[in-house]
Amino acid sequence: MNKFYVTTPIYYVNDEPHIGHLYTTTIADIIARAKRKMGYDVLFSTGTDENADKVKRVSDEKGIDTKTFVDNLSESFKKTFLDFNISFDKFIRTTDKNHEEIVKYFFKKLYENGYIYKGLYEGWYCVYDETFFSEDELLPGNMCPQCKRPVEKIKEENYFFKLSLFQDKLLNHYLNNPKFVEPESRYNEMLSLIKSGLKDVSITRKGIGWGIPVPGEENSTIYVWFDALINYVTVAGFLKDDEYFKKYWPADLHLIGKDITRFHCIIWPAMLMGVNLPLPEKIYAHGFWLSEGEKMSKSKGNFIKPENVVEWFLSKSELDKDYVVDVFRYYILRDMTFGEDGNFSYSSFITRYNSELANDLGNLLNRTLNMGLSYFDGNLSGNFDPEIYSIFIDGFNKVINLYNDLKLSDVPETCNQLANVLNKYIDTKAPWRLIKENKEECDLVLSTVFHGIYTIINLLSPILISFCNKFFFALGREENGGTLIKEKIFPWRGDFKLRKIPPIFPRIVEKEKEIKSEEINLVTIDDFKKFDFQIAEVLEAKKVKDSIKLIEIKIKIGEEIRTIVAGIGEHYKEDELIGKKIVVLKNLEPKKLKGIESQGMLLAAHKDGKLVLLTVDKDIDSGAKIS
Repeated sequence: MNKFYVTTPIYYVNDEPHIGHLYTTTIADIIARAKRKMGYDVLFSTGTDENADKVKRVSDEKGIDTKTFVDNLSESFKKTFLDFNISFDKFIRTTDKNHEEIVKYFFKKLYENGYIYKGLYEGWYCVYDETFFSEDELLPGNMCPQCKRPVEKIKEENYFFKLSLFQDKLLNHYLNNPKFVEPESRYNEMLSLIKSGLKDVSITRKGIGWGIPVPGEENSTIYVWFDALINYVTVAGFLKDDEYFKKYWPADLHLIGKDITRFHCIIWPAMLMGVNLPLPEKIYAHGFWLSEGEKMSKSKGNFIKPENVVEWFLSKSELDKDYVVDVFRYYILRDMTFGEDGNFSYSSFITRYNSELANDLGNLLNRTLNMGLSYFDGNLSGNFDPEIYSIFIDGFNKVINLYNDLKLSDVPETCNQLANVLNKYIDTKAPWRLIKENKEECDLVLSTVFHGIYTIINLLSPILISFCNKFFFALGREENGGTLIKEKIFPWRGDFKLRKIPPIFPRIVEKEKEIKSEEINLVTIDDFKKFDFQIAEVLEAKKVKDSIKLIEIKIKIGEEIRTIVAGIGEHYKEDELIGKKIVVLKNLEPKKLKGIESQGMLLAAHKDGKLVLLTVDKDIDSGAKIS
């Protein structure tokens, strides 16, 4: 059996967990569950980073014993993860005695191998980010370039790690392993940093009074990030269980936020090289959840607590808590392109739920289940349409590749497309007519749809943990939590003994708010005149590589040829667009999408997940202005 070792970063315990922490851990959980369902022997670790200077400062400010403070917050993180169905195998705390022993071993080994030396450090230090900065890296007013807080001037004798000695080795590793760091933008950023020259880094602090002591020097502590990075080998059994360590190390995936790439993608590999241990296979640095366009933080007061999101959704829906957690998992995977930043929005949460889970997948089960129970008393043959079968084999293979290639945001999108294949199939075949004309064919149509639903739910089972068994129950299939092993799903086989269940994904209808006239955001004619709307003719259209939604469109506006990139791939095929006369906003500021500059924006109407382009009802030359 193949193994797969996936890690999250370990989280600072200076405050309660927020949605950013849960995002990383949920993504890791989805990956871990997917790999288990593919038959891998998975080790999935997360935990808390407790030996930080700022943890000591916060606990002192609150008048709480530091150990008690970190115990309480570590338990809070663990409870939150369990409440959100995170299936971690190991939860590590850096205050664990076992971890302390391994950190000291690392320090001694690097020292013996000539990679640690003592020197005088003088420079700027950010307590919040636990990071040293040079003068030229600071923002005006001696502010931290990362968190924009004031930094402190420090001068003390410290131990240094000879990072500079690993520059050539790191460069060679990067050039020989172009997928070592993903996404590509982070890889290029780290490669550029290595090429620009690496400096030795301070790895100890004096007089903190909290943390792992430097061997033989009780007044000095090992710098928090040096200590924290080593957690990954601690979890894998380093020095404690050779057979276990040999099985799981190197890690297959370190999943991190983009703000800690330098530590994980440069310093950590160098540390491993220094003690002659293999490097992780891949480090993936994802983006941030933003609130109103800004990174969430306690100081800004804009961070969102996961439990508040669940309570809010519970107040809107008829779902139980476990099912709301499923919807949360679906939303955060679907609404933020994995690797990029995303903006958390309560309204888009409901829109995504209604348009995809309720309208498409939920409605698909609800209406076919009712027909199967009504027409056949719930007993169907399991025969299927070979054309739909072929589409679903291809779809299954595609989704498995998306999981393996970490194109995770495309997983629910692709499954939603498969659901729409079935919805269109039902509309075309019209089983409500077939039952009167050809009962055997009606059975085949409905059985085909149920096979398709069963396949989709298995594909979504790493995301929709509770819902998947609800679907399986309705289909009369074993409630096994789902599988991603192809041979267990294909060829489609077995009959269906349907069971009646309440409507799945009940739609949320928000009460309309009364809007007073003075609250309406009115615009003047002068405001409208700023927009240059014109008619454009579509000349060419093609799908953007590695995107399901985006289409690159060549348009003609008068005599001018332009390119626009539009997210309409779920609603239009490329050949449907060619020759259309569409409405575009010509004077929109250009923006790059997937590396392609979009020089304008087409206009479309959309509601409840449906989208229709704005066109003209009579022919008119491109370039005609709209007024």
